Amino acid sequence: MVAVECGDMERESENGLRPTLWRTARALANAERLALLRAAVVSDGTTDVSRLAEAAGLARSTASGYLRMLNARGLLAVDRRDGRVFYGPGTDRSLPVAAAIQQSFVRYVRKPDLPRDWIERTLPSIRAFSHFRRLALLEDLVRNPGLPQQDLAARSRLCAPVFALHFGTLLRSGFVRAEPDGSVSLLRPPPPFATVLLATLRKGLDSPSPAS
Repeated sequence: MVAVECGDMERESENGLRPTLWRTARALANAERLALLRAAVVSDGTTDVSRLAEAAGLARSTASGYLRMLNARGLLAVDRRDGRVFYGPGTDRSLPVAAAIQQSFVRYVRKPDLPRDWIERTLPSIRAFSHFRRLALLEDLVRNPGLPQQDLAARSRLCAPVFALHFGTLLRSGFVRAEPDGSVSLLRPPPPFATVLLATLRKGLDSPSPAS
């Protein structure tokens, strides 16, 4: 008899890349943090925390905590000068996954035709990658295209409520679809910005890197 898990506690994965990817996606999976990240990117590091907070409509303390989180995941560089703290785009060589994601984000939010509702369009895709259990489901779909949904559920070893919770998030992502025949497919091309997340996941399956 196959054991199933109904708990949803966070834990490290055997895949060395996965902790970096899902934790980086989790840092992005918040509308206010996305707005702050874009403000810092657009300003090219010339705007301090107080002005970034004002641009995002947040209290300075809240914005400061969010910016520190984004910096910790390698999504922003920090510069302290003249008693002020500035955040802007910059890569962290110790977090290559975050660097690739950041570079894709910079290109995306600097597009002249970026839609006004870009955050609402982007969040569902990011949330698909922001939990280790959802990454496990995505990995199985990448390895086994067209896998029947019931097989995906059985292979996940999750109880029905937990599987339904995470699978529902994947369906809302915009690039996972339940087909009429019961199979599950990954749509191509994925939504904007989801491309780099999916490519990062595929790269990790080919050549796992040390956890970060």
